[in-house]
Amino acid sequence: MPLAHVVRRLLACLIAALALAAAASPQMAPPAPLAFAHVNVVPMDSERVLADQVVLVADGRITALGPAAEVKVPAGTQTIDGHNQLWLMPGLVDSHMHILDPDELTLYVANGITTVRNMSGEPFDLYWRREIAEGRMFGPTFLTTSPTIDGVPPEGSNRVIVTTREEAERAVETLAVDYDLLKVYGGLSVEAYGGLADAARRLHVRLVGHIPRAPGLEGALAAGQASIDHAEEFLYTAFKNAGSEKIPEVVTAVHDAGTWVTPTLITFDTIGKQIGDAAGLAARPELRFVDPAARRRWMTKQNRYLSDFGPEDAPRFTEKMPFLRLLTRKLHEGGVPLLAGTDAGVAFGVPFVLPGFSLHEELAELVACGLSPYEALRTATVNPGRFIPSDPPAGLIAVGARADLLLVRGNPLEDVAHAAELDGVMVRGRWLPKAELSAMLESLPKLYADEATFLARANSDGIAQVARDFAAARAKEPAVRWFREGTLNNLGYDLLDQGRTKDAIAAFELNVLAYPGSADAHDSLGEAQRKAGDRKAALESYELAARMNPWNTNAAAVVEELRAER
Repeated sequence: MPLAHVVRRLLACLIAALALAAAASPQMAPPAPLAFAHVNVVPMDSERVLADQVVLVADGRITALGPAAEVKVPAGTQTIDGHNQLWLMPGLVDSHMHILDPDELTLYVANGITTVRNMSGEPFDLYWRREIAEGRMFGPTFLTTSPTIDGVPPEGSNRVIVTTREEAERAVETLAVDYDLLKVYGGLSVEAYGGLADAARRLHVRLVGHIPRAPGLEGALAAGQASIDHAEEFLYTAFKNAGSEKIPEVVTAVHDAGTWVTPTLITFDTIGKQIGDAAGLAARPELRFVDPAARRRWMTKQNRYLSDFGPEDAPRFTEKMPFLRLLTRKLHEGGVPLLAGTDAGVAFGVPFVLPGFSLHEELAELVACGLSPYEALRTATVNPGRFIPSDPPAGLIAVGARADLLLVRGNPLEDVAHAAELDGVMVRGRWLPKAELSAMLESLPKLYADEATFLARANSDGIAQVARDFAAARAKEPAVRWFREGTLNNLGYDLLDQGRTKDAIAAFELNVLAYPGSADAHDSLGEAQRKAGDRKAALESYELAARMNPWNTNAAAVVEELRAER
């Protein structure tokens, strides 16, 4: 029997066993109770610090808070002693990010971001949200909007396109079932946007995102849009033919409508900086934590900002920053609640806006606008908890609140930069000390290097050989990773496009071996098996994908087709 066939048979057995385990989806063990002793607590309920405190955590919640002399730590409880030289504050929230690669979630946790709000959702985001919430996948608490709803379909877009009131109402009825919020974009007509707003009110779901150009700011506020993302959106609507003299009028209108604003100042600033000096941004040491292929794309015309603009256009962005800072300060002073967001995302966000790192830059921008460190920190703690309430409540340190916490080496109320000086992070009660956070970060450059080696070997030695080697390595060390799921998925589809169906199946089988809990891995394997004419195997793969991810409408549809063919 040929070696490749033997390897594939062995892999098939391993895959079957792992797939059964994945289908059961065992949860991670709940975190053990823990105490923070002799810490300075920044509760964020007001601008104050509680000195020499004890905070007890159990079952993902804060169970006790009080002076060290009064709160007794139960015997046997793991204790983190701050020696009154460390500050405990709530975990941070990035309220505007994008993600296609789940490894990016590591960058958020390692930077103290314990909740993220994805701003262009897809069915796989719903899967990740569930897996994280139910303890089968580790990462920050994950919230997601719907796919972007727009009226003008850009080339290659996966947006939901609505052009009439009826289409808009149907879209809301479909999307409101699963997504936390509905994201709107600039190309919506007055008619379609009105249909979205009416249906959203009826179904008690909120619209967030850009200001549609046709209805404009006045129309968006009248429709009750819950939040406006990007301060620059005001430039294209309210301030097209006006200057700073109109700011009081705009602030009053936004405040009276009860609309929130996510300024994403770092986004606009970074666009201008990369147009003027992309090489300078590329020299930042943190970029080693970003996918090398993405870093290369960011320096070419594949970067839409470098494609659409030249260095001479940089002032068009940089010269507007003082106005956007002034507008943001006036919105804050006028009582408009702000949310901190970044537009980060390696594949889909703004190039050089780095996941995790960029939120601290946004907080610094808000201080540069004139907010105090406390006021800036509220946009990433208390305010997100108010905008999307949760049980347990998040964004503050109080008995009963969710145990999302940062232990930092300076008082963040004196300097917001101290929020980045982490001694450890707690995510829903799970404690990650500084050494573990550093190891999480350093695992990414190693993974990129291992991945490059793996792909070179797959090209020279063939998929069957590297699959056998990986299976042997995984048997010795179950946590070993040579590649990311998305990388091997892309390789498999490249092989399919080349007509190398057997090699594609081998690649997808290897991906299932490496990521047995991924519905997408099983879906891709099923597609290759179907193209190879193996309907029985394809049906099994698609059925498993559909069971694992009930939002995978493709898998569900193919299952029905294959069953009908039997």
